[in-house]
Amino acid sequence: MRRCARPNNDCIMRLARFRTRHLEYAASYIHRQAKGSAGNDTDVGTGGTPFMKYLKKHRDEAEA
Repeated sequence: MRRCARPNNDCIMRLARFRTRHLEYAASYIHRQAKGSAGNDTDVGTGGTPFMKYLKKHRDEAEA
């Protein structure tokens, strides 16, 4: 079982890094740019979800 622990932990670490980078991209390219445009709701993504909260939640779950 210990043989599997290292690869599993590595995958989880990489997933957490991916989710962190994804959150950074969303903050940079969607959230910040949308704030300058009139009429855009910057808190809701195309699927109707509050995407920044949603992405942060998944990042935090991967790091836990």
